[in-house]
Amino acid sequence: MESVIVQPGPFPTRLLANSPEPSDRKRTEAYEQIADIRAMFMDAFGKFFASEQSTNPQEVADAIARLIEVPAGLRPLRTVCGPDYGATKINEFTAPIQADVLRSLDMPLMAARADPHEQLKKAEQAAALGSRTKIVAT
Repeated sequence: MESVIVQPGPFPTRLLANSPEPSDRKRTEAYEQIADIRAMFMDAFGKFFASEQSTNPQEVADAIARLIEVPAGLRPLRTVCGPDYGATKINEFTAPIQADVLRSLDMPLMAARADPHEQLKKAEQAAALGSRTKIVAT
């Protein structure tokens, strides 16, 4: 079995709208400037989703379909789709640390999937096979 992680950016779904509001307003107000953070997110993403730069949830389904087309063993561990808000850079930074931890736990196969150098080799192998999926070493 092979697992992958799909990291979608913001997409116009009901996820945020369906998230519960804080029920203890007095406690929330103690957070001062971030007391209304949910409302700030709702407003910012509402504007983004109403703009021409809005994303389409089909992009996530398409990314998953492309991952399925990649031969087993060549799929990237992580795939960022949509605006990543720094996810790619965070993944690049933490991947070597994750690989080292997995090696220290005597999990070499999992470490290889987390190692960015191994991911680059897999990307090159997938490209040689003519895969339509863009594999990013993260």
